[in-house]
Amino acid sequence: MNFTKEKIDFYLMDTHIENMFINEYMPLADGNYVKVYLFARMYADQSDTMSNETIAKHLNLEVEDVLKAWNYWEKQGVIKKHRKSESNPFDYVVEFISLKQLFAAGNTGSSVSDLHKNNYSPNDLEKAMRNNNIKQMFDQIQSISGRPFQGNEMFEILEWLDHYKMDPDLISHAYSYCVNKKNNNSFNYIAGIIRNWYDHHIKTIQDLEKHLEKTDSRHSMYKRILRALGLNFRYPTEEEMRIMDKWFDQWKFDLQAILEACKKTSGISNPNINYINSVLKNWHEKNIPPSKGGLQSKAAKENTGKPRYNKNIFNEYEQIRNKNEKIHESRKYKIYEQIPRIRAIDEEISKCSVSISRVVLMKTDKSKDDVKKLKSQINTLHQEKAFLLTEHNYPANYLDMIYECEVCKDTGLLPSGEHCSCFIEKQKKVDE
Repeated sequence: MNFTKEKIDFYLMDTHIENMFINEYMPLADGNYVKVYLFARMYADQSDTMSNETIAKHLNLEVEDVLKAWNYWEKQGVIKKHRKSESNPFDYVVEFISLKQLFAAGNTGSSVSDLHKNNYSPNDLEKAMRNNNIKQMFDQIQSISGRPFQGNEMFEILEWLDHYKMDPDLISHAYSYCVNKKNNNSFNYIAGIIRNWYDHHIKTIQDLEKHLEKTDSRHSMYKRILRALGLNFRYPTEEEMRIMDKWFDQWKFDLQAILEACKKTSGISNPNINYINSVLKNWHEKNIPPSKGGLQSKAAKENTGKPRYNKNIFNEYEQIRNKNEKIHESRKYKIYEQIPRIRAIDEEISKCSVSISRVVLMKTDKSKDDVKKLKSQINTLHQEKAFLLTEHNYPANYLDMIYECEVCKDTGLLPSGEHCSCFIEKQKKVDE
């Protein structure tokens, strides 16, 4: 008796890919490397011969990209190269390794990640935590992800900093991007984002913003607004993006006008999108149109028939703000050197303020109580800060922002959009 099997068309067959590859290796790899792996694996399952040139042609890649892919997968330990001759390093047969066998042979009971984990030790981590920027990064990551670190996450993050030469702030941004924008706090997913940014030569926040500005101009505006509010290390939530879209699309404000509204948060302990929304809503309802240097008053326009706006006046305000910001930064630097505890207090206040924004946006049954507790904590920190300053013979308000006009915070504009009295005085001098 003989047995036969119906032959199925090649393109109707299936390719088996292990879940370990999908979960552990694919998120960290460049997209082109994954394409090369999957395409070649398909032909390997059918025992068909495939050259690197053919793979490159089918996938619309350069042969060099295919060779880089095999080098990458070899380093990851998921393939082996069997060279046909010593004289030609590019003439080899690729063997796909069974990840299940690799797992079983390498260390039963541990994860695949452990088979190629980094060389960092607890001592290395302790040493790294002495760096305030790295410590702050880990604090922010834990706050953003809403969960404690698991397994080797902290060691792998140190490896990102070392291998990819990225700023700690950028790692925090990656977590914020994945959690708030992509609603995904999986470590493997975040690692994939980090790898993608590295492949695009993104190593700093500035690099990322330039990249996003090219790919998403609206996203760049979101980030500019958050930066104006002092929210530098996170991405906007979906609700915040919806509100900001309304400013641009329904109320027709340009970015300059919105940034002017953001200046109204100077001196506010908890600047947030909702506050800016109320300012812009007021301007919109009163039909106060934006102008290049700020916002012109509707009443002023009606009284003169033309905008009562002088570019030199707003330039003067900008110079005042820049001068006072430099003084403020100089004072902070001096105090942080003399009284390190105050730097820690400022960081704690910043984290509490961010927590308040998140609690307000989440709108849970406990929101009011949580906000009350956080505000009480901020108040206690401010009191400790004032005490430390006076103990060292500094005024309690020594680190407060410096303003020549406390009413408009040196912007020339009131929350209503009207010109401040100091602006009117400057305008009179110009008119004279």
